[in-house]
Amino acid sequence: MCTRAPASVISSDESTEPVWNLVDIVVDEAAAEVVSDFLWSHGVAAVEEREAGEATVLRTSTAIAATILRGLPGVLRVEDVGIPRSVADTWRRHARPSPVAEGLAIVPAWCRDEWPPADSVLVEPGDAFGAGNHPSTLLAARLLVRHASNGDTVYDMGCGTGVLAILAALRLGCRTRVWDVAPGCISVVEENVRLNGLDPDDVCWAPPGEAGTHAVVVANILAPVLREESGVLIGLCRPGGAIILSGMRSEQVRSVTESFGLPVIDSMREDGWAAIVLRRTESGAS
Repeated sequence: MCTRAPASVISSDESTEPVWNLVDIVVDEAAAEVVSDFLWSHGVAAVEEREAGEATVLRTSTAIAATILRGLPGVLRVEDVGIPRSVADTWRRHARPSPVAEGLAIVPAWCRDEWPPADSVLVEPGDAFGAGNHPSTLLAARLLVRHASNGDTVYDMGCGTGVLAILAALRLGCRTRVWDVAPGCISVVEENVRLNGLDPDDVCWAPPGEAGTHAVVVANILAPVLREESGVLIGLCRPGGAIILSGMRSEQVRSVTESFGLPVIDSMREDGWAAIVLRRTESGAS
């Protein structure tokens, strides 16, 4: 799942343009997926992948210490990179509202005039993943609209910007809780809650161990993390509830489904990405 690669904004003095402080990790091509999964599991907001001859370059934020990265198998070198803020933010000029369902779209906050306010869920990505236009986010949102009802409790694990939970609270009348391994997501979620006119209590930050159980659990994270956290996600869902899983490539659906051992009741695919809905059984497995 690739998007822009954000990081902390720094400036050496008032006359210098701020830059994104990034890191390029040059890896053996065969190690790219393993290292990428390692980065996501340690809370980076984005990973950009590009080919470099027989190697692969993974660009991300500096959340992971270079000493740890250099110790990973397949990592050839780690290089600090500074990208001017004006360059890093050029993607915003191309952002557009992303329709979810009839009369509902996820809308970048700076594009709010392009979509009716009553049909919009506004999002400001900040440093977090979840601008709302990635297929995995849209698939999760569409399945959430299908399977969440007014008054349901919804838990979004790996929430990023909080856009899925905000959609559930704002447009579906749900009570929502969120969590992400990246602590910087807290302030981004708070800003998006404010942008959408919600009360702070409508979208609460709750680590999995303190969250209780919910009618709907949604996780838009990569397949290896979905498999690793299957027990946690099942435990967050009450018997009879729905678990919405997104962030998988189509060829990864079978392995993810097998790790949960629950019946699939719905699914969607788009551009090689897939999302499924599992039914939480009384025993926690089918």
